[in-house]
Amino acid sequence: MLAAYAFPIDCMIVLPALFYLLVIRRYALSPLFALPVMWAGGALASFFAQGSDTAVLAVLGFGALVVEVAIAAREIARFARAFRAARRKTDDALAWFSAPFMQMTNNAKASRLAANELAMLYFALFSWKRRAPASQDGVFAYHRDSGYAAFIAGMMLVIPVETLVVHLLVSQWSDVAAWVLTAGSLYATLWLVADCRASVLRPIAFKGSVLEIRSGMRFSADIPLERVAAYEKKAPKADNKRIVNLGMMGTASGWLVFDEPVTVETSFGGAREIEAIGIAVDDKGRFDRMISENIEQHHPIPSPDR
Repeated sequence: MLAAYAFPIDCMIVLPALFYLLVIRRYALSPLFALPVMWAGGALASFFAQGSDTAVLAVLGFGALVVEVAIAAREIARFARAFRAARRKTDDALAWFSAPFMQMTNNAKASRLAANELAMLYFALFSWKRRAPASQDGVFAYHRDSGYAAFIAGMMLVIPVETLVVHLLVSQWSDVAAWVLTAGSLYATLWLVADCRASVLRPIAFKGSVLEIRSGMRFSADIPLERVAAYEKKAPKADNKRIVNLGMMGTASGWLVFDEPVTVETSFGGAREIEAIGIAVDDKGRFDRMISENIEQHHPIPSPDR
């Protein structure tokens, strides 16, 4: 009888408790990460259960279910509160999801990857009632003059035909591989639509002492204006790994050159040091004037000696 209770308790209670104390609590993770360990423990105990042991598993399983529901309800409520708080602070949908996932995982890469997936679904499926921010004051659109929307529209015509042809060809050898490739094409279509919508809803903007640089879903950086030392028409002579060209369709209208390398976050949550960023905006003249005024304010040209 002792053995009948001991092994299931070890699998379904002791093991998840140790995982919570040694991993979740140590790295400040969400208790939701304990649920897969509880499920694995239950599966292991069920695999070795014999005869009367199933009654013990039923009791422990019901108790584990209650605990799992309580943990899930608490964490969903925490996620919703963090999401609402982030939404009150900014109109950037990517930030809405990044904040709650960062709270859950305490890891920049994991939170960015998870936020990217939900933001992609939001931009592609649920953002169509939102209007583009007005291009005024310190807000600058970059999607109108680039031809990016026309490029995406062309891709939407090509992808279905290509997907059908590839599916029919590959299905002659493997139905599974054919459907995997088709699912990949559908995912790519969603991503392209989401990136196109994000380029409309995520403008480049001056916010106080920071220049918020956005490029669809592909790039986000908040650059202190005091770090911008020059705005040039040509790319500076520097290592290609230390510059970023955000010009839509590959053509930048100007390059922001920094007085010292600036650390920015990559699309996958990593960090990268860059010396210049190439951007393209629709209202080039207004942006030129505004960025030039900021450069003169933070990096005034010294007067010549008399």
